[in-house]
Amino acid sequence: MDRIGARGEGLDGEESPSGRPRVLADVDALVDGARGVVSAPLLALSTVEQGELLESLAVLERVTAAARLSVLRALSGADLTVLGATSLSGLVSGRLRTPPGRARAEVAAARVCDPNGGELAGMGAALAAGTVSREHVDVAVAALEQVPSRVRRQAAAVIDEFCVDTATRYRPGQVRNLTRAILDRLDPDRGHDPQAFTRRSFTLTGDAYGMGLPSGQLDPATYAALKTALDHYSAPTPRQHDEDGAVAFTDTRTPGQRRCDALAEIARRALAAAGGGTETATRAGEPPRIVIHATTDQATGQAGGGADCEATGPVPAAFVRGLLCDGVLERVLLAPNGAVLNLGRSVRTATAAQRRALHARDRGCIWPGCSIPARWADVHHAPPWIHGGTTDLDSLALLCGGHHAQIEHGHYDLHMIDGIPHIRPPAWIDPHRRPVRNTYWLDQQHAHHTGHQLALTLRGEGSGAGGGGGSGEGSSGSGGAVPPEPAATGEPPGPPPDPG
Repeated sequence: MDRIGARGEGLDGEESPSGRPRVLADVDALVDGARGVVSAPLLALSTVEQGELLESLAVLERVTAAARLSVLRALSGADLTVLGATSLSGLVSGRLRTPPGRARAEVAAARVCDPNGGELAGMGAALAAGTVSREHVDVAVAALEQVPSRVRRQAAAVIDEFCVDTATRYRPGQVRNLTRAILDRLDPDRGHDPQAFTRRSFTLTGDAYGMGLPSGQLDPATYAALKTALDHYSAPTPRQHDEDGAVAFTDTRTPGQRRCDALAEIARRALAAAGGGTETATRAGEPPRIVIHATTDQATGQAGGGADCEATGPVPAAFVRGLLCDGVLERVLLAPNGAVLNLGRSVRTATAAQRRALHARDRGCIWPGCSIPARWADVHHAPPWIHGGTTDLDSLALLCGGHHAQIEHGHYDLHMIDGIPHIRPPAWIDPHRRPVRNTYWLDQQHAHHTGHQLALTLRGEGSGAGGGGGSGEGSSGSGGAVPPEPAATGEPPGPPPDPG
C-alpha cells in the first residue's frame, strides 16, 4: 500500500496547490468544465459557436478516452490486487460499471494502441490528438485481431497506417468495410468454413398471437440471394406530393418493417409465379439480381479474393465460379481514372445498360464521404433534363435519396470533370466552391490493392514497386507495401456536410 501511495503523488511528485496530485487536479478541472456546459445558456451562442462547441466536446471525449487507456496500461498486477480486482477487464467492468464486452474492448485497445511502441501506435496517437474516435480504434483493433498470427507483426504497421488515414475521413462503419477489403486480399479464405453448407437450417414457427418467428442460418449463396431480394423490395416508397407541391405521403415504416413487407412481397410473387402468374418486378428497369464485381482474372479463377457482391460484400472465388455457371457475364470498360469509356445513347431515363455502367464507374453515391451502394442510388442528370441535359453517361451520376434532394434544392452543384462526377459545395462551405470527388470507392479499391500487395510481400513475391499480381487493378508507384493514395482533383477543404 505504501508503494501505491508513493507512486500516486502525481507526475514526478508534482502536486497542485490543494495537495492533490497535479494530474488528478487537472482531471477535476475538466470534469467541472464539462459540468458547466450542461448548465450553460447554450441558446445564447450563435449556430456557428454551437457547432464549434460540439466539435470541441468530441475532441475532449476522444482525448479522455486515450487518457483512460493510458491509465489501464499503467496498472500492474499488484495494483489490481489493491483495487480488489483479478483482471483489468474485471476492474473496468466492476469499478466503472461497464458492460463486460465493452470492458474487454477497452483492455484490448489499451494493449495494442500504446503511442510508444504499440502495434497500433498510430491509432493511439491519433486518439490522443482527438482526430479519431474511440469507435475508430475498435475497428482497427478488430481488423488486427483477424490477421493470421503468422503475419501479424508485418501486417500491423500497414493496418495501423491505413486506419489512421481513413479514420480521419470516414465513419467507423465505413472504415470497417475498407479494412475488410484489406483482410480479404491478405487472407482470401478468412472465415471460409467448408462445412458451412451442411449447417444450413431455417425454422419458421408461430407465437400465440399468430406472428411468425423465423430462425436459422443460411449458406453464403442463399444469404446473398435473399439479401439481394430483400434490398430490392424493401426500398422506401418515394414521397408523394399533392397538386400544390406539398408532401402528401411519406413512408414512415422502419427498416425492419420494410424488410418484413419485402419478405411478404417475395412470397406473394413466388406463389403467383408457381401458380402460372406472369407478374414481373423491376427496379430502375431491371429485375433483382445478384451482382458480382470482379476482374477478368478473378472471374476465370486466375486470381483469388477481391471480388465483391453488391449485396453482401467480399465473396470467395468458389462463390464467383458457382454463379458463373448460370450467370450473365457483362464487361464494362473503364479508363484508368475510373471513367466509362463507351457511352450509351441518349434517352429520357437511363437504360438498364447505362445503369450497369454507372454502377461500375461510380460504385455508389458520388457525394463526398457517402458510402451508400449503387443499388440504393438514383440516377441524376447534370445538367437536369429539363434544362437541356442529355441521358448520356458523361451527364449522369448516382446519388442516394438524401443527397439527391440536396442537389435538387440548388445549394450544391454536380459537375463532370474528365468523365468523373464531382460535387461543388455552396459558398458558405467553401468560398471558392472547389469541386470535390467522393474518394470512398477509390479507397475501397486502394484497400484491396494494399491487402494484395501485403499478401505478396509476406509470401516473398512482391516486386517492391507495387505490381498488381494479375489482380486487374492499378499498380503502385512507390516502393513499400502500401501504394500511394489515389489522386483526387483539386485540394478540397473537406466533404460537404451529410444531410442525414
